[in-house]
Amino acid sequence: YPATYGHPLNWAILAGLAVIGVGTRHWFNLRNQGRRNAWLLPAAALGLVALALVTRPRSDTGGAGASFADVRVIVARRCAGCHSSAPTQPGMPVAPLGVVLDTPDQIQASAPRILAVAVDAQTMPLGNLTGMTPDERALLGKWIRAGAPLK
Repeated sequence: YPATYGHPLNWAILAGLAVIGVGTRHWFNLRNQGRRNAWLLPAAALGLVALALVTRPRSDTGGAGASFADVRVIVARRCAGCHSSAPTQPGMPVAPLGVVLDTPDQIQASAPRILAVAVDAQTMPLGNLTGMTPDERALLGKWIRAGAPLK
């Protein structure tokens, strides 16, 4: 899941999920042996809730709104190498999934997808080959959450 492998603490999240899984399985093993261990299952559930809180998308912290001019520069610099009608990224003969981000209308129409994969999950750009910064991701998110205005 993107919130797991796209998170900066992905190793800790994976370890937490493993511990929660082991604890849950151990509870079932004990129950099948007729032994009761009431604390294991609630502890696993609490751990799962904690992981959900850690991996939730960050909310907008306010501040000045993002302009489309800034967004267009980010998209041109970080996304258009692959997501263009004529991709320049080696090995990309066509835009992946048919997502083309050449015009303002195309960028605006793709805003929900950009929010999901570049801002929330942080799985795009693929392998972050173009070096999108956290500030650029935050600016994209702010623009999209404001309704993705072109003005």
